[in-house]
Amino acid sequence: MPGVLETAGVLKLPIPWEIFLLLGICGPFISAIWALVRRRGWPAGRRLLAKGTDVRIGITWWLVILVVPLALPALALLGFDLLGGKVMELEVLSRPWIIFPTILFMMLLGGGQEEFGWRGYALDILQNRWGALSASVVLGAIWGIWHLPLFFIVRTGQYYMPLWAFLLTSPALSVLMTWVYNSTRKSLFAAWLFHGVINTGIDIFPLIQKVSDADQRAFLIVGGLYWIWAIVVILIYGERRLARAGV
Repeated sequence: MPGVLETAGVLKLPIPWEIFLLLGICGPFISAIWALVRRRGWPAGRRLLAKGTDVRIGITWWLVILVVPLALPALALLGFDLLGGKVMELEVLSRPWIIFPTILFMMLLGGGQEEFGWRGYALDILQNRWGALSASVVLGAIWGIWHLPLFFIVRTGQYYMPLWAFLLTSPALSVLMTWVYNSTRKSLFAAWLFHGVINTGIDIFPLIQKVSDADQRAFLIVGGLYWIWAIVVILIYGERRLARAGV
């Protein structure tokens, strides 16, 4: 909110606004640890942290998580180009090695750390009550609205995104997050990595043109691709669990 007020000209921050941004994006992580410790003591908080370090998710899921969220933005840019859109220069083509440090950054500070709150804490509570699909849609709506202040801070990527498209895409991504989480025996690491790779794909493939009144169809296309993927998952795996039987 300090960043929103500065963008609106209400105040001038004496310190970099990124400090407030960092506090905000760590909110779900901090809240999950606080809630668990308050309800069940420090061992519960430590168990949540430990869940994020278990990388035993199977080679198939490593491939799904690392490949598809990078392939879909690339496909969206291709579609955007075919529709006559102007695609910005792709740095990743000349420096492909940037993918892995970007994934690491996105996991630690670029949004992935939110998963300790969203999937690590909130999802199980919700899906035990309502089932996987309903829980995913509700959590996706909360997740989308939680990002709302970023759309009013001029130095963020969200400032240039179509807000309605972002809010519509969030439930689809939430369904996919639940599918990955449930299908890997509720691996928090899998959800954490998946979130980081999704954000990496949107970052290294310039889906968002950071100028006013830009052509943002590439972002709309990738949102549609995520919805197609989510619908296929629902049809194959079922809305109750969003995972194959026996997992």
